[in-house]
Amino acid sequence: MNSDSSRFKNVRQWLLPLASGVLLLGLGAAGWWIAERATSSGTAEAPSAGDETGAIALPEPEPNALNAPANLLEAPDDSSQVVLPDGWEAEPELNPVAQIQAANRQQQMYLVVRAQPRDGLADLTKEEFSEQSRQQLKEQLTNVEEAGPSEQITQVGEFDAVQYEIRGSNNDINVVYLHTTVETPEHFTQILTWTAPTDFARNEAAMQELIQNVEVR
Repeated sequence: MNSDSSRFKNVRQWLLPLASGVLLLGLGAAGWWIAERATSSGTAEAPSAGDETGAIALPEPEPNALNAPANLLEAPDDSSQVVLPDGWEAEPELNPVAQIQAANRQQQMYLVVRAQPRDGLADLTKEEFSEQSRQQLKEQLTNVEEAGPSEQITQVGEFDAVQYEIRGSNNDINVVYLHTTVETPEHFTQILTWTAPTDFARNEAAMQELIQNVEVR
């Protein structure tokens, strides 16, 4: 493992380490775009009684669930989903509010996805939304360098998108982010992938491919 990858630890807010000695960087919980929204949860009904033998009648699986690939991650609010490539797996501790979180530990690549409903965002454009969220990320970093918007990445799927490359360090730990904002009729969705600078040339194509694999709604 290179020196930057081996030092992915002891970082705060935007960069959250995992336990168990796994050196992962995570997107922090700060930011207006990731504000928690109150949700209500119902109480599950008890299963219906079975036949005379005492067998419990199990609910029928949804048709889509029968054909869903094992490596499919779906946002709880149904705002996005992604089928993870080989080598990737869910990482539920990367960020406490991200709706999708995944990592390729061997290659030191990471992904979080967070959708913000557009209601109440004062008619922001995707460019304005991106600017505000990028500013909050950059405030957590030093030695910041930003490039963009990308002329190549202007859509994710069928939806308009804007992408920036952000480099910086936090507590002397260097990282490169691909910060992508996607505009749909209902949401602004941020897709954030990152890796160490020394791994970026090797990992960029895979990160870009993963971004395009995120299905936003």
